[in-house]
Amino acid sequence: MTNSLQSNLKQDLLVLIFLIFFSTFLCLLFRNIPILNSTIYFTITVLILPALYLWYRKRKNYKKILIGSLVLGMLFGFILEFTAELNKDWTIGQMIFNIKILDILPFENILE
Repeated sequence: MTNSLQSNLKQDLLVLIFLIFFSTFLCLLFRNIPILNSTIYFTITVLILPALYLWYRKRKNYKKILIGSLVLGMLFGFILEFTAELNKDWTIGQMIFNIKILDILPFENILE
């Protein structure tokens, strides 16, 4: 690796570590305020801010990344849901559509 590439990677790593620690500190500091004590706030501060920084830092082919994420997410999500329902890790007591895929996985699990 070239020297400038290593310094860019080190800078990215330091910024991301700072963002994660700062966000975690804010979450702990404001944990008694209901709106700031939510999973959405934590997700935004710990996951989305670093992702936005990396997105801004270096441009990539985002169309391919989005398509790949959706395809792999749906594929692995389906496998996870199917396996969990098959092993009765979680089940739905009352179904909305009354349709099961392969007589195991309720259709509404796919829609979530």
